[in-house]
Amino acid sequence: MGKYQKPKKNLHREFVYLNHDTVLNSLSAFEAGRIDEILEKTTEASEGSFDGGIGFKGAKVGGAKKKQGSVQEELVKTRTRFSSFEAWFQRLSEEGAIGTFDEWDMGVRDELSVGDTIHFVADVRVSPLFKLVTAFSAFTQSPQTFGLRNQELAELKRQAKMMEGWIAGTDGNRSIAVYLNGNSLGRPRIVARLSSEYLVSGLGNIEERYQVVAQVRSILRPEDKESLVRILKDAPPVPLEVDTVTEAMKHMQEAAVHLQVPFEDDDLVFTHPDVIAHPIAIFK
Repeated sequence: MGKYQKPKKNLHREFVYLNHDTVLNSLSAFEAGRIDEILEKTTEASEGSFDGGIGFKGAKVGGAKKKQGSVQEELVKTRTRFSSFEAWFQRLSEEGAIGTFDEWDMGVRDELSVGDTIHFVADVRVSPLFKLVTAFSAFTQSPQTFGLRNQELAELKRQAKMMEGWIAGTDGNRSIAVYLNGNSLGRPRIVARLSSEYLVSGLGNIEERYQVVAQVRSILRPEDKESLVRILKDAPPVPLEVDTVTEAMKHMQEAAVHLQVPFEDDDLVFTHPDVIAHPIAIFK
């Protein structure tokens, strides 16, 4: 019988999401010198890799300075982001500043505190409502318009544009609601919103099992309600907005069935005992 020898360390990380702004801001708060060191090393490495142009059969082919500078700048940014995460994650781990759990249930949920940084394994699932909006938008852009008259198609496109606004964050990027459940698809749920700005490899393979690092933003009480769709994006949610949006979205349930992305009422509103998390990194 074969025997598997497990790695002593897990050094490789395959990121699908990394909020590098949160990491850099946090790291600079308690170890600013580390960022300077990372910047210095990544800049030296990138400059060294481009010295002398590109060699090809003994001939030097120098790239345009503007293009070369752009490539170098992007390389420095990328290396800085991932190096900063490793420095930040290592420092928090060494200081015991990251909470972990093996099983996710109400007992663990009740031990959490707002502001906790947590690291756990989760089956990432995209909200059915986000899938509905993107499927509906794709449907209206399809050249196969299913025999719709121009007036009908125009109205569908208007609705699709409005729905796209529902899943846009305050910065204009798509805000993708996901469920991060450790070992169950039931409640309580850990809910997070991913900004498309920080996606590393797109959404094509997001629905898999990953390691997640996040900060607890809110632990919903029985009286709390948070709508998946926000209309007033620059203001705290109020009950009237939540109730109005929820009722309006229920009329989309029939269309959702036809598009094969059905959703339940609890996909529209986050309530007790859900936990709202601020996602920092998702990786393997």
